[in-house]
Amino acid sequence: MPRRTARALRLFQDGPPITLDLSYRYTDLGEAKSGTVTAFDGTSSYAGVDLGRVTSHDLMLGMRWKLGHAPVVPAPMPVAFK
Repeated sequence: MPRRTARALRLFQDGPPITLDLSYRYTDLGEAKSGTVTAFDGTSSYAGVDLGRVTSHDLMLGMRWKLGHAPVVPAPMPVAFK
């Protein structure tokens, strides 16, 4: 059964401690069907279930909060002596 997944991700940084991400995911699992289904006591059975093509479109919104985030301070310039 082929499984195909495609993803897209977009990050938005709103100040140093917070990052918002919006992502989209498409998944195609192909055709899905079950085999013969039989009752647990064996009294009845039927051919099964045909679900057809199974796909999923997912849109996800996330927020990342950096706890204890300190601002990034650039390193001081090196001192050179002649």
